Amino acid sequence: LKSAPARETGGAVRRRMADAASKERPIPAALAHLVADDEGVSSRTSREQERCENSCGIMLMPPERYAAAIRDVIFDSKDRAMLAREQHAEYLLESLGTMPSSYAGYGASLPWVAYWTTHSLDLLQALPDDSDIRHKVGRLVTETVQAASGGLCGGPGQEAHLAATYAGSLALMASGSRAGFLSLNRPRLYKWMYGLKAPRTGSLVVHQPDGEADARAVYSVVIAATLHGLLTPELVRGFSWFLQACQTHEGGFSGEPHGEGHGAYTYCSAAGLTLLRGWGSLHGGGGVRLLRLFRWLSRRQMQMEGGFQGRTHKLVDGCYSWWHGGTCRVIQVAARQLLGMSPLRPAAFEGAARALPDEVVQSALQPPPLDTSAGAAQPPPLSALPAIYETSRRLVASRERTAGAAAAGEHPLAAQSPPALSALDLAQLKAIAEGRLSALNSVALQQYVLRCCQQQEGGLRDKPGVRADLYHSCYCLSGLSAAQHDAAGDRLRDCSAVSSAASSDAACRSPAEPLPEGGDEVPGVFGSPSNGLPPVDVLCNVRLDRSEQCLVWRATLPRASHDALMAAATHDAASVAHDAWAARVAST
Repeated sequence: LKSAPARETGGAVRRRMADAASKERPIPAALAHLVADDEGVSSRTSREQERCENSCGIMLMPPERYAAAIRDVIFDSKDRAMLAREQHAEYLLESLGTMPSSYAGYGASLPWVAYWTTHSLDLLQALPDDSDIRHKVGRLVTETVQAASGGLCGGPGQEAHLAATYAGSLALMASGSRAGFLSLNRPRLYKWMYGLKAPRTGSLVVHQPDGEADARAVYSVVIAATLHGLLTPELVRGFSWFLQACQTHEGGFSGEPHGEGHGAYTYCSAAGLTLLRGWGSLHGGGGVRLLRLFRWLSRRQMQMEGGFQGRTHKLVDGCYSWWHGGTCRVIQVAARQLLGMSPLRPAAFEGAARALPDEVVQSALQPPPLDTSAGAAQPPPLSALPAIYETSRRLVASRERTAGAAAAGEHPLAAQSPPALSALDLAQLKAIAEGRLSALNSVALQQYVLRCCQQQEGGLRDKPGVRADLYHSCYCLSGLSAAQHDAAGDRLRDCSAVSSAASSDAACRSPAEPLPEGGDEVPGVFGSPSNGLPPVDVLCNVRLDRSEQCLVWRATLPRASHDALMAAATHDAASVAHDAWAARVAST
């Protein structure tokens, strides 16, 4: 037999990769050892990754290698990376007026446009401080896109949709529209959301009659219900149970059980579980779930580029600066919940989660009803569910098998005890809760957003070579803020003082490694001192002071039970129908 070649040591691999990158590819010498290694096997995935690294490598070159027109935009007079505030603000302000014809596709996403624009301008501290903006956003949400059913639509005359309802709620918060917030018809909104609950799965459909049911829908309802004071045990039954079932073997979360871990679904699931205090007890599985997520997140930050990929073996994308970067901050809040530590921001959404009644928390942890006894109200059979419920069908079928095994005296898999937490696991959770350990390399993430995601004409983008848009502008700026602050909203004192889980991996950059521009002059802020942004509420992604303000408004709203809200919505619907009939009679 032919003897196998000797295995290269880690140092030899890094030297070979650095030599190849420096000779053939536009990669800065300081980052050449961090390029991806295809191990001598070229594939479509490895070639796409190489092209992506090349385009990012050009943007990470020393400032003197840039063309003068670009250099003046993203570097200051001392050649430090700079956030082009004026260009971005001008780009975003155009979307608050009459939008160009190229934005025609956004006609079904008006609440999203309102949120992306107002939140981005708010982070840049460029949102016009006048009542006109607040009035426009308030009228858009309460008059233009609130459907008769109670939910919000993407545009006039369209179907109510949970994603639009979520975006509209955040737009009210980001714009500071108190009148719009108080004018929303809460009973009708509650009845509509309750009517979206999917049978026996614990999730909801995003719209009637055959919308998809996933973790995004659950998180959207939790945010809207938290903001408007509509969280009841009946509404949230099974929410936490469903979100826990969405966690994959890798540690991330998928949209539905048995799927692939994905950045946006992971944020929705982690934030939703934290808002509902639904991770479980520390030794009852909650600690294990959180640590698995922490380790998965620490492997999503790209080695050379510094930004995040959304899934395993995917390219870097600027929007995951928030979906993953924000989740890294959510983990700190969740760890403090599990360890019984005091909340970091009691007046924000974290405090609202701590004040949640125990009956709501327990209802969310309970699986939805699966009653097959005689006389019980029977849900539709699994075969009658739309095809979109395929993964939910498998989830319900596994529950029925588990219930049958328990009835037969067998030991169901769901009843097995979770793995025990070791002393090291507990020490890691404590370090996460205290902010001493993070899955986020904040210096590398800030460098990626500032050097690779800014467009010369204004706006932020996915990656070099891609056009800027409102979506990526919003989430790149949110990720930049998350990289500069901890979960409490306090500016990081020193980026290099926070240990990163990635720093122990030889393939990942250490937070203390020198970067092309040198170190940061303002603690927690990479590059120019003017790059600092205000903190965001990590559980809902609006400015922290805005979320605290809206929860003060919520305190003035009357609290009502499930039955009272449903009765009020029914009465209101009858009144609306009568008024419409009277108007038709009068017109004839």
